[in-house]
Amino acid sequence: MLTKITRIVTALFLLLSVCIAVTALAQEKTGTKETVRKEITGVISGLSSNFMAVTYGTDDPSKGAYEMAFTIDKKIKVEHKNKLSDIKFGDTVTVKYDEITEELDNGRKIRTFVAQAVMFLKAASKDLTSQEAVNMPVAGGATNDSLPLKGVKER
Repeated sequence: MLTKITRIVTALFLLLSVCIAVTALAQEKTGTKETVRKEITGVISGLSSNFMAVTYGTDDPSKGAYEMAFTIDKKIKVEHKNKLSDIKFGDTVTVKYDEITEELDNGRKIRTFVAQAVMFLKAASKDLTSQEAVNMPVAGGATNDSLPLKGVKER
């Protein structure tokens, strides 16, 4: 009786192992994943415990600014400050990040940006307000205040 139960348990274990191996193999063939380490210098335009947005300019001021959004790695390294919460809106930073490009079977590519390190460079100017940052010129020369927001009323 005990040997029969042992055989059944062993058979179930082998079946489960085969299922796991087949699933892992199928997931490997679903696409390719490439990670490239990059860095960017800009101004913090948004920050929370798991998200960071950095606005950076171009060499040509007429082209305005661009913004990149990053998820924050749990083990993020912070330089020139004690912790990430010491970095505030408007501070100038350099972000070292991983650009992860995943190509799916259908040929579609998904890019994600994961911040690995943040180096504090300069504190925000005292006269910078969040409204001024919202109205920064964007690519193409327009400002964000030119976009009407539903529900906002001017007095």
